[in-house]
Amino acid sequence: MPQTLHSLSIEELAYRTVSLGRRVSDEAKRLNAGGTAKTVDFVSRCLRRAGERSPFHLGDEGGLDAVRGHIERAIEIETLRVEEYVDEYLLDEDGHPTVLRRVPVRTVRGDELATLLDLFDEFIATRDATLDRVASERALHKLLE
Repeated sequence: MPQTLHSLSIEELAYRTVSLGRRVSDEAKRLNAGGTAKTVDFVSRCLRRAGERSPFHLGDEGGLDAVRGHIERAIEIETLRVEEYVDEYLLDEDGHPTVLRRVPVRTVRGDELATLLDLFDEFIATRDATLDRVASERALHKLLE
């Protein structure tokens, strides 16, 4: 069973955040993530500190929020079509489909960008959990003074 972020120690959270940040930065550079030259440069600048193993700079908050949108737009550009499938196991009593699955068909680059987006989301969740843990320990320490 995989560990949840809440079950990790502060050291494990910090290590995971640093590692994920470096991986996200490296992948974003490799893929020229962002779509246009201007947004590729923006994404690269926003992920620079994470790539340098310094992912906790609070000045990066706004830029990191924008990075996700740029990656999403780059994925949209690489999406060729969306196919719909009926899951045969999810039919109602009358035999009508209850779930229609929409599956994007992307270029290879689009699939790589989608994988990057998943990695980016994991990085942000781990970073937020680490910062929350630090803030809670600070608040607890202040309460006990």
